[in-house]
Amino acid sequence: MGKRRKFLLAGLVAVAFLLTMVVGSWADDYSSHWSSQFINDAYNRGWMTGDGNGNFRPESAITRGEFAVMLWRAKGQPVPVYNCVFKDVPTNAFYYKAVAALNEAKVVNGLDAATFGPNNTLTREMGCTMLARAYNLTAVNTNAYQGFVDSGEVSDWARAEVAALVEKGYLSGVGDNRIAPKQPLKRGEMAKLLITVANAYTVQSEIAHQNAMSAVIQYASGPSISIKQTVLGSDRVRVAVTITDDWNITFAGWRESEEKATYKSKSGFDNELSSGTTEIIISENGWYAVYAENKNGFGNYKLFEVKTINKDAPVVKLSQETNSSTGKVTVFIKVTEKGESTDISGDMDYIGYRPDVNEGDTFSNENRFTELEKGTAEFTVNQEKDYGWYAVCAINKKGEFGYSLIEIKKPSGRATAPAITTTSLPDGVINTAYSQTLAATGSATIEWTLVTGSSDLADDLKVSATGVLSCTPKALGEFKITVKATNDEGSDSKEFTIKIVLPTYRVTYNANGGSDAPGAVEASNPIELSKTRPTREGYEFLGWAKSSSATNAEYQPGEDITVEGNITLYAVWKLIAEGDDDDDDDDDIGIIDENEYV
Repeated sequence: MGKRRKFLLAGLVAVAFLLTMVVGSWADDYSSHWSSQFINDAYNRGWMTGDGNGNFRPESAITRGEFAVMLWRAKGQPVPVYNCVFKDVPTNAFYYKAVAALNEAKVVNGLDAATFGPNNTLTREMGCTMLARAYNLTAVNTNAYQGFVDSGEVSDWARAEVAALVEKGYLSGVGDNRIAPKQPLKRGEMAKLLITVANAYTVQSEIAHQNAMSAVIQYASGPSISIKQTVLGSDRVRVAVTITDDWNITFAGWRESEEKATYKSKSGFDNELSSGTTEIIISENGWYAVYAENKNGFGNYKLFEVKTINKDAPVVKLSQETNSSTGKVTVFIKVTEKGESTDISGDMDYIGYRPDVNEGDTFSNENRFTELEKGTAEFTVNQEKDYGWYAVCAINKKGEFGYSLIEIKKPSGRATAPAITTTSLPDGVINTAYSQTLAATGSATIEWTLVTGSSDLADDLKVSATGVLSCTPKALGEFKITVKATNDEGSDSKEFTIKIVLPTYRVTYNANGGSDAPGAVEASNPIELSKTRPTREGYEFLGWAKSSSATNAEYQPGEDITVEGNITLYAVWKLIAEGDDDDDDDDDIGIIDENEYV
């Protein structure tokens, strides 16, 4: 190329750069695409940008790291409190804060405990899972996605979230009634999903904001507060306060309140609480309020009313003492006037106790209570046989009735029968060793046995005494097995279904100097190669090869191949020299050094 042609080319590049600065951050490669309105909306909100080369590429796949950044921006760019736990997310990466913050909020998980896979292609089911968690979407019908012919391909961990997006109309198929959960999520598709879900969420947040008694949707409001009252006696109520938030709670407290009071700050909440679940003992009827704030400055409150306190009733106070050698528990009864400490149990007209009650039960008379002898203020029970909740009541000379509850706990050394807690078995792979440890509760040593199992599944199917189920599957399909857990106190049996499938292999595509390589896929043999063809300016795509330096293609897009393990395929390119046609000599085929002048 001569100097004059180089100069003209440089001038054209400069003009193109200036035009790009005038019309926007990327070239108009999407205006005719079906997702253009969503792309514009996402760009105007600052959630999505171009690829750094002046293009948006709506048909290209998106990585897990890229989507984390988009979702993080959409959620207001919260600042992570802790360092990111994933070793493959460096602190200088553009997605570091996004991954760290969303992982803290339980929106994104890793491929394992230490790996996030930021450069891995984001699949459709991964994107659905992250979106549903970020916007707290749940499905009424958890099988909403099963109308698609490939619904069985949805991973177990993604089913609830995929169902939520399908049920609410946010997610549709890709054609031929397929949902394609393992297929890469394209940038245009993601723009539509993100904008549609975010817009619907904004409306829901506004509705929730109008209800001052409701916890507002995650991230847009203060912490979630729930209240549970348990009556402990006629003189007091235990209030369990649970405060949760995906961002740190900086304050929580409670106070006496009015019935319809509203609160916008922590002012007046002098009785501080801890985050999580804590307990308050209330001894006066009336309205109360709990208030909490998170580190982002959002607050929330909850009102509750206590109305079971009988201020005129005698106060029944209980304590217990256990004789470890006999297993007997003595319950001591003290009766006082409200606000006093003097024991007046001897002045009561009636004192009685009642077994087999439940925590939180209320009573208004002595029916079904066993009266104690006059002057007696204690009773004894056998802890081994008679553990559980008891009610004790007292009636004074004015006929006023008071009561209290106490729990006699089961001895800690008592053995219990097993209960199998394993709920399902993971899939197995044909001709591959399978092993799964079963679990059960039970305080005595448990022995496991195989009750029933098909020889069609495996010749070596067995369950060890310690609960390890193992075999080498020899057939595809679903098979029923029944196992039994036994100890000296009893046994428990359970039937499981185990599905045996073909092995899956991962095919990764490398554009090898080009762009727009298809996303990686996992499938069983034979594996159909993606029909998507990568691009590279000035080159002709010849096909795929297993070596990055290959000069001849081994496979073509859409071809079925059989592999024996995970594989990476590299694009094979042919240089199209200026003035050449598609019949150039083979000498031009292969990989061109990046420094070679063309």
